[in-house]
Amino acid sequence: MKIRKTTLADLPRVMEIYALAREFMAANGNPTQWAERNWPPEDLIRSDIAAGDSYVCEHDGRVIAVFYYVEGPDIEPTYRVIEDGDWADDSPYGVVHRIATDGSVRGTVASTPMGTTSPCSGSSRKSALSAAAPSMSSKTRTRATLMKSHDQATPTGTA
Repeated sequence: MKIRKTTLADLPRVMEIYALAREFMAANGNPTQWAERNWPPEDLIRSDIAAGDSYVCEHDGRVIAVFYYVEGPDIEPTYRVIEDGDWADDSPYGVVHRIATDGSVRGTVASTPMGTTSPCSGSSRKSALSAAAPSMSSKTRTRATLMKSHDQATPTGTA
């Protein structure tokens, strides 16, 4: 699997994957988080692409998944106050949002930063992510354990 930055040429396929994710969520007991508000909207995805924070996963030359990833200090307002816990230190961190797959390849999410507590642990993940996002360092910590389930969807539920 190859992870790379999303381009505007990918936008139709990305929006198709998000539509599949909304359908899956609605059919599996979660009709309100993405479906009712048509989340995520195309203008947000265009903004993510322009900022260089949107990524796609390719398998056999076909886009099968999409996610948003950004890192830095204090980048996620939701994480400014942690109840019943604390971060280990004040170093920059990475967040994954809006992750969705088309359900065609089992284990897709495990190949993204969401699949580990460190997006660069494991040589295959490190090389794929490093190629896609050279700024991702071994110190970056994905706050995957605190991610809300509303930001991930896969039609098969097995990604």
